[in-house]
Amino acid sequence: MYNNSFITLPKWHRLLLKAMTVGMFCFFVFAVILYLLYDPGVPFDRELYVRQFIVIPTVSQIVIVSLFGCSVLFLEKHVSDWVMTTILSVCVTSYLGVMVSIHNSVPEMSILLIYPIFGATIYNSRRIMIMQCIITMSVYFVIKSFIIPKVTLYVPINTNRTYFIIFIGLTLGAVIISFLLRSVSTEIVKKSIKEKEKLEIAARCDQMTGFYNHRTFYEVLNEKINSFDGNSRFSLIVFDIDNFKRVNDRFGHASGDKIILKAVDIIKENIRNSDSAFRYGGEEFAVIISDAGEDTAAKIAGRIVNSFYNRKNDFEFNNEKFSISAGAAEYTGGSAEEFFNSADSALYYAKNHGKNQCVKYSEFILNKT
Repeated sequence: MYNNSFITLPKWHRLLLKAMTVGMFCFFVFAVILYLLYDPGVPFDRELYVRQFIVIPTVSQIVIVSLFGCSVLFLEKHVSDWVMTTILSVCVTSYLGVMVSIHNSVPEMSILLIYPIFGATIYNSRRIMIMQCIITMSVYFVIKSFIIPKVTLYVPINTNRTYFIIFIGLTLGAVIISFLLRSVSTEIVKKSIKEKEKLEIAARCDQMTGFYNHRTFYEVLNEKINSFDGNSRFSLIVFDIDNFKRVNDRFGHASGDKIILKAVDIIKENIRNSDSAFRYGGEEFAVIISDAGEDTAAKIAGRIVNSFYNRKNDFEFNNEKFSISAGAAEYTGGSAEEFFNSADSALYYAKNHGKNQCVKYSEFILNKT
């Protein structure tokens, strides 16, 4: 039918059921207060007052709330949203119509029938709003034409005080509606925040591996460089799976993805919570090692390289071993691009001199000279 409601319909139904139950209790309390404070007067005796203003509305509302509760519990999963919403609208409007019928001497009571129209905005549907307006007017017509003529009119002796108490009750009903809408608005805000967080995560992370992406890598690296004061240390490791194109050509891209995820698992197992891992490119990874120099970074990289090569692969790879190469460098100054190029140069030195190893940038410089 529609799927534009501001919160899930099951949650909204349960909120309404709770509000109707609370409202029923409040109506009962107000009726009892009126009974205790005022003498019904002629031609009403106290027994008739109790029956018309306490027993009949309370029993009627209990029946309506029970029907609505049974609909929520037993019909919600078996009928369409449109049918469920229609049942809800009829129950809520009839529930309020009970009070309009009983307190027929108070014209302001008809305001209660407008409350469901406010609640109908939650569906974010013009069709639902029109339906609720029709139901509201229909219930009002039935009350005025068929029910009220059969109910004995009762005008309390202390009219102004009685009206004041009834006005408090109407205001309380509006407060209940406002709390319902507040719950909805809170739900919308929470949902909006969650969606925003999901979008931010999607923009910052690689969907396949869960690692931060290329763009985020330079954001984090620049943050580390900008906060560098010479007293702290941090290093960078870059990885590249060896002969990865040949892996894809021989075994297919789906198998290549498995090799990438294998590297991801091993990297996760060997770095600390304070370190940050990134998927820099297709089969390329980078890890920023916090509070550590080049030697420590090289040891971490060495564990990853060895574990990647020695870990058993799935049968689809014919027990073939795959390797990964790494380059490690400690930050001493310069831009993010220059720092990355230092570790990247050590990486490609490792790849060009045997692969399946980690080379430190300081070693690369010595060998280069």
